[in-house]
Amino acid sequence: TVNLTLPDTSVINTTTDDSGFYQFVGLPAGTYRVSVNTATLPAGWLQTNDLPQPYEITLAAGESFEAADFGYGPFAAVSGLIFEDTNRNGALNSGEPGLPAITVWLYSDGNGNGRIGNNWNACNTGFPEKNESLRFWQHLANAGLIAGSFTGASAGGSVCANGNGVNVPTARLHGKFFWRIISMGPSSAGSNWYRQDINNAFGMGDDLGSFSPYLRPSEAWGIDSKLDDGIPKSGKVQTHTNSSHGNCADATGDGYQLTIDSIACSLEFLDML
Repeated sequence: TVNLTLPDTSVINTTTDDSGFYQFVGLPAGTYRVSVNTATLPAGWLQTNDLPQPYEITLAAGESFEAADFGYGPFAAVSGLIFEDTNRNGALNSGEPGLPAITVWLYSDGNGNGRIGNNWNACNTGFPEKNESLRFWQHLANAGLIAGSFTGASAGGSVCANGNGVNVPTARLHGKFFWRIISMGPSSAGSNWYRQDINNAFGMGDDLGSFSPYLRPSEAWGIDSKLDDGIPKSGKVQTHTNSSHGNCADATGDGYQLTIDSIACSLEFLDML
């Protein structure tokens, strides 16, 4: 069922035909709002495109608008019970109470290694985790936790070339940059990092395999100081080493080079998941 709110705020509705088509005809000029009655959808179906609801349309006399299209699809669900195992037997028994207000995390960890695979691995073949980081953004959007609609898979065969806004969200700071997931162990980390073992972190880049600077040192320091300890090499907000971004932090990594007024820093937000 599709609802249409009229200019006088009254609501009329119609149902889709066998092909999913719907229409409202005989409308005078004015502003209308279209929305789908989700109670009439199959159970477990969620919206897959980012057309807002209610969708507002302003019509001139005699005008026809034919692009109020809403995509829906089925999604799986996971549920369970967190309980106090009073007799420590590993099973739920009669009388054992549930535990309220317990946070449960759901990871896109397809290979079960405890890490969400790096975005840049999605560019390449031979990485079993290559779509984990892309499904991550898709799942957040499908759950309504972030805005947008993401494919959850490589775009045109190369997430690096085509990912911005397609399967990873665009960063508001600069339109060409977008968010990425970073995870690596000590053996795979390089000289670009102060911390060598990163479980799951957020970062930005203009390429999924790139750590291009996007902040002035003063801007990076302001963010680091507000969210963390204000020190480039420590805490949950860090920049890269001098060998990577030589104008961002000082030689020891203990402070930002605040006298430099050019783009020199990128930040990574560690252990956020």
